[in-house]
Amino acid sequence: MWIPVVAGFTLLACGESPPPVTPSGELPLKISTAKADPLPPPSAEPTPKAEASASAAASSAPAPTAQSGGGGRPPVLKMDPNEITDTFGVSPGAKLELGTEGDLAILRIPENAFATGVNVTFKIDPKGKVAGALIGKIYHLTSMIPPSGTPEKVVTAGLPFQLQLPAGNKKDANLAIGEIGPGKINWKVIAPTKIDDVSGTAFFELTELGDQYLHVTTRAVTAPPK
Repeated sequence: MWIPVVAGFTLLACGESPPPVTPSGELPLKISTAKADPLPPPSAEPTPKAEASASAAASSAPAPTAQSGGGGRPPVLKMDPNEITDTFGVSPGAKLELGTEGDLAILRIPENAFATGVNVTFKIDPKGKVAGALIGKIYHLTSMIPPSGTPEKVVTAGLPFQLQLPAGNKKDANLAIGEIGPGKINWKVIAPTKIDDVSGTAFFELTELGDQYLHVTTRAVTAPPK
């Protein structure tokens, strides 16, 4: 048989070895043994773009306000020349402006200062009592917890109540507080937290509300009653 000899000669002439043949007569599949390059491990460090996005988000977040005493919601604003009466709750806080421009008395109720709803009346009382050495007007402040219609003491559950009153040019302006009780008034005098000489305003902090006469005085500070 001369045909197989020619075929073998042709393969040998090309310089290649004949491929192995499977028992079924088919050529085997060629399987690559080359190893693929491993994927690089995920980076633990944020990319510059991610860092910039995080920084922008942090800078745009609103900062908490310490004066609000909590969520920082804008206070309710009440204004009247002579008298303000309303019910205020836990949140938001409130700002009560009593009087006229240039002669304002302002009571601030911080957010979370009340543990429940409280009826507050803040008014100018020309017939109110004084402790002597009066400066400016006499104010009457009353707090009641519904449904009771009787004034009662309300102690702040958070930050102090803030009161600012006209003090003129008095650098020794203090606050006289007259607690109205059965048949008598108990007076005490407290010092301001600061006095603004430019506006002639004295600032005070109160830890409680009640049935009280309030006025600025030059009387000396007294120790609170025991």
